[in-house]
Amino acid sequence: MAVPLACATVLGTTGRQDVSVPSGTTVAGLMAMLRIDLTDGVVLTRSDGVPADPGSVIGADLPSGVVLSVNDSRESSPSAQRSAARQSRDAWFRPVLVLTVLLGLLGLAEALTVVMPLRGVWQPPARVRLGAAALTAGGILALMRTSRARRTPWLLMVLSLLLGAAATGLITPASSLAPSLLAPVGAVGALTGCLLLWLLGGDVVASTLAAVWGAVTALTLALSWTGTPLRDLAPVALALAVLACVSVPALALKVPDTQLLDLPLVTTSATTVRAPEVRAPSRITAPRVNRTLREASLRADTLLTVFCLLACVSAPATASLMETSTWPGRCAIALMATATLAMAVFPRNRRERCSRILPRASALALLLAASRSPAVTRVLDAQGLAVVLLATGLVVVGGCLLVTRGEASALVGRVADLLESFCVLVVLPSAVVAAGLFDLIRRVAS
Repeated sequence: MAVPLACATVLGTTGRQDVSVPSGTTVAGLMAMLRIDLTDGVVLTRSDGVPADPGSVIGADLPSGVVLSVNDSRESSPSAQRSAARQSRDAWFRPVLVLTVLLGLLGLAEALTVVMPLRGVWQPPARVRLGAAALTAGGILALMRTSRARRTPWLLMVLSLLLGAAATGLITPASSLAPSLLAPVGAVGALTGCLLLWLLGGDVVASTLAAVWGAVTALTLALSWTGTPLRDLAPVALALAVLACVSVPALALKVPDTQLLDLPLVTTSATTVRAPEVRAPSRITAPRVNRTLREASLRADTLLTVFCLLACVSAPATASLMETSTWPGRCAIALMATATLAMAVFPRNRRERCSRILPRASALALLLAASRSPAVTRVLDAQGLAVVLLATGLVVVGGCLLVTRGEASALVGRVADLLESFCVLVVLPSAVVAAGLFDLIRRVAS
């Protein structure tokens, strides 16, 4: 007696297969005949996309001639990831364009109504200045409340700078105190915005910028009170920026001692009779660890952005002090050289993109500022300077290719460690001598 047969078509990665099986054969049995493992990330669907049950009988549960499609989820997952990445790349353009237009409009409005009157370009009515400052401050505060600004350090920094510029609209341009009040009022305005954002949302970036603007406010108030120009402190600011950039990982990650050591378990006696009872450390969980690492990463990016910007701002004033005839000028040369080397070398062990790009971009800015100093332009003309910069770039690129093409060398890493340590050791004394602080201390002491 002939056994009735049922037909099926299997579509897989190897192509199309038309098979005939005895009636009553299950889908799992057919896959076993074709040596297809359904447990190894393989998804089986019918022609309409509905998943096929491996226990279904061909010819009974599934009609004869059914089409079965074999899909490997391991192969489709990278495709889905590439598609999602492509969509995410396409989706960032519109928000960035809108944000750039808004920042441009706010900056233009502040420049026309607040900054130019302080520079004496033109004098609009006081109501116009105050109204424009209030409107721009409101728009900036609204942008600071967005989720993109709260998790983007450079964007929140730009918004706080614009808010500080809007706060200078409170200064009367005709007043004789306007030049000395410009920096403190701007710093107080930026500090107020960051403090409000921190108190309302408790964001890490806002709290970090609030601490930074608090330090800037205290410094600008002290300098305005004593009448010391900011230009004189440029070498010290550059040295502190370099040292802070090197120390950013240690400053960003804050772990309480109670999380590192179970004090109630190891303490045998109290330090004083009425010392409060020490609490046991809270339970360490994966969400808490992830939150700590996420906050540390945001804090590190914020601090690194601030200190790299400080280094770039103080570089031109420091480069103008470079001379070969005096000791302060020689120390300024040593400061620029060691600061550039330190900013170029220490990102070698960093994994984050921001930590690898910003310091090296700052090193390039320091090199360009040094190349425009009088000590360099008197020796080299424009053509000679271009040749030197080109040769330096070729040497750096060639050295990077030689180091990264082969296996990691312990000797190269050790030389880089020694170079970084030397630069960090020399940068602060050079800045003190270049700024003339030794002479100032000697005059005050005498």
